[in-house]
Amino acid sequence: MLDKEILELQKESQIHNDVPLNPAWCSDTHENTFNASTILVSDGETVDSDFHIVVSDLESDDEESNLLLTICIFDTFTLSQIHHCIANTVIPTWIDWPPSNLGEKSHGKLKADQWLILFTIFLPLILPELWSKNISQQNAVLLKNFHDLVACTHIILSHETSSTMAISFGKHYLQYCKSSQLLFPNVLSRLNHHYAMHIPDLL
Repeated sequence: MLDKEILELQKESQIHNDVPLNPAWCSDTHENTFNASTILVSDGETVDSDFHIVVSDLESDDEESNLLLTICIFDTFTLSQIHHCIANTVIPTWIDWPPSNLGEKSHGKLKADQWLILFTIFLPLILPELWSKNISQQNAVLLKNFHDLVACTHIILSHETSSTMAISFGKHYLQYCKSSQLLFPNVLSRLNHHYAMHIPDLL
């Protein structure tokens, strides 16, 4: 039964074109250039997507990982600013703090509630500030991608729902998936990415 469902999901993924693009890597420089004509940044606004993201090889103990290369989004300075934000933000005592060494391999995999705390409290405080200081094409697309994901997260966490919220979720999630394919072409789509496309129906 599960095999049949997986096959149906794979067919549906191809119909909705939510399978990531194949990366074209430059083996000499380990840079990936995205040459899609335009990327949606906000309603009605587009930017040329001819920007570069430097990637680096990282070892992984995750047997299920399908990553060929990992895109390095946070440099040392950015990560230090995130650490500073986490250390200096006042939060209720009943909320668990994210790892103080966030971004290092030693803290292991983050749990779902840790990701939730990061995306609802800490990262919205610091990433827009960092990415809007240097509004390059890459940062503009990263910021829009992040905004769409956070918007979806807040809709899901809401204690109420409506047709308007369902439509809004679908719009943000579709834009998130499209920009993710361009930003992270080496990251393969998972079943959870597809399942989330059914959330508007559930809402």
